[in-house]
Amino acid sequence: MDTLNKESQTIRCPLCGYRFDRQSAKACSGCPLGKSRCKNLVCCPHCGYSFVETSATLNWIRRLLRRRKTDETQT
Repeated sequence: MDTLNKESQTIRCPLCGYRFDRQSAKACSGCPLGKSRCKNLVCCPHCGYSFVETSATLNWIRRLLRRRKTDETQT
């Protein structure tokens, strides 16, 4: 379940399900780390929930499963 649709650059909030453009995604204003360290953090304009746009761990697991699935179909 992706929160980012690469083709249309639409982001879906995992909390409320609201879909919005990447341009309308505001950065987290209350973060003590500041904007420079929160490159992948997105804040939903509808409910204010802050979430990571993409997860490196999740992407790694998806690549691993995809590779395993292709290996199974080849044998």
